[in-house]
Amino acid sequence: MKQLVFNFLIRFLLFFAAIIVWGKVYEPSNVNFDGVIRALVIAFGSALSWTISEYILNRRSKR
Repeated sequence: MKQLVFNFLIRFLLFFAAIIVWGKVYEPSNVNFDGVIRALVIAFGSALSWTISEYILNRRSKR
């Protein structure tokens, strides 16, 4: 379980950093409070879906 949480946090931080950097480079005027909240939501959803799908696939492969 610790590994699962650690993987989620790492992926969340990487997605968030990538979205913020992408926004700074291509649309610097959109990186305000709303842009950061949008990046947090997208990063959370992406990391959560990746972690859950990996967990499900690992459980199925062990059977």
